[in-house]
Amino acid sequence: MLDGRRDGPVVEAFRTDGPDGAAARLRKYLKLAGVTRPELFATTATRKAITWHDLRATYATWCAIRGDDPLKIKHRAGHETLETTMGYVRAAEVLDRELVGEVFP
Repeated sequence: MLDGRRDGPVVEAFRTDGPDGAAARLRKYLKLAGVTRPELFATTATRKAITWHDLRATYATWCAIRGDDPLKIKHRAGHETLETTMGYVRAAEVLDRELVGEVFP
């Protein structure tokens, strides 16, 4: 995709190259993939541009909403402690399931 092809990986192997290098690449790849939602790209007084960590947090939240076992979420998300994972579980518990919609199968 990065070389103009329409097949193959969208994202290069993950590496960090400075405090915002990986996040900047993620936003670049999203734009290349046709994602145009401005909320993902702007940092303002009320918004923060998306980062790789946000993807992991979203994953953990959706798993918790779906009812996945917290230990499995912890392992898959790479959290060092169960308490970190439980923050996502507690956040998911207070969400209105009707507003969230169906979680990915």
